[in-house]
Amino acid sequence: MKKIIFLLICIISFNAYAQDSRLIDTDTWYIEKITLEGEDYLSPLYGLPLNGISSFTENPNEFLFSYCDGFSTTITYSSDTAFELPVEDPIILLGMCTVQAEVTFDSRFQTIYYDNGNYNGPFTYEINEMGSEKELIVTNSAGDKAYYNTIALSIDENSFANVTIYPNPAKDILTISTTNIENSTVTIYNILGKEVMNAAIDTASQQLNIEHLNAGIYLMNVVAINGKQQTLKFIKE
Repeated sequence: MKKIIFLLICIISFNAYAQDSRLIDTDTWYIEKITLEGEDYLSPLYGLPLNGISSFTENPNEFLFSYCDGFSTTITYSSDTAFELPVEDPIILLGMCTVQAEVTFDSRFQTIYYDNGNYNGPFTYEINEMGSEKELIVTNSAGDKAYYNTIALSIDENSFANVTIYPNPAKDILTISTTNIENSTVTIYNILGKEVMNAAIDTASQQLNIEHLNAGIYLMNVVAINGKQQTLKFIKE
């Protein structure tokens, strides 16, 4: 009987701390975008050195969130694809963002985990291998998602070579050109990070009709078939 109890304790203890080792082995996960109620929002800092991050550590088991604001809290793994955070809203450390688009995305990003003091767990996660990179997708109890990558896109080896967009500013037609852009997809986000347009690119130089977009600043995320990406900024007149 004692042996059975001992085995049960071991099994329960193991399950309480089980996690995908890749989650811990990756020091930094860079936030790419979030999906809230079916709407995609790209991080305004995506592809820049100061992009927002999350990280998972063990001994102690902690979860770190950092964008404009940040917090650190304990984490409990219920399986190798699920985890929970404390129900109580953690203490938020205020950051230094002054650009409204970054502040807006930060508040949306936080709601993946805590929404105005309301806990949005438990959470599931999946890790996808993409060559030398990894993608982490965290899903909360409402079905909202946070998408992370292991490598900040400002690193040259993960970007296209010689991507250009012109004219910039543009009024009706925007041309995108590079030496290795064929079979790529382009997604355009407004300055608040909301997707407003997407298109397939199948030539080395292709024109995009942006006449329907409102005047303002936009982010263009180009993703090649081999997983390489580049984020560019342009102005619509």
